[in-house]
Amino acid sequence: MSSFSELLYQSFNDNRVLHLLKSQGIDLNTLCKLPYDIVEISNYITIYVDIPGIDEESLEINVDNNNIIITGNRISYYSTKSILVNNISYGKFSKTITLPISVTKKENVHVDRKNGVLIIVVDKLKESENKFKISLKN
Repeated sequence: MSSFSELLYQSFNDNRVLHLLKSQGIDLNTLCKLPYDIVEISNYITIYVDIPGIDEESLEINVDNNNIIITGNRISYYSTKSILVNNISYGKFSKTITLPISVTKKENVHVDRKNGVLIIVVDKLKESENKFKISLKN
């Protein structure tokens, strides 16, 4: 790691920097990382999103054309005043994942949760059935 990278990494692991950012009105919860993978196999697009520690009841999944929007709330189990190291983001979050296709029907999307991973499957074949051509001829 370069010295600049090390300095940057250390700065964001230093609670003083985090408290300074919070005091300036920067909402660190919007920086909540939800790592994800998008996999295309055969007729399906599958999204795997890491969501460990996030209560299922706080999760909301919305579809807007080709965007999957995941919102929720990760609740801290301890007082923020007692934190020595802060690497986990808490609070409300929102993550937008853009797909290579538009999703037009709710029944073409299936959602599951397994071992802290949110699994969203879009049936690409059924979505392609919704495409059609309009002719200019009468």
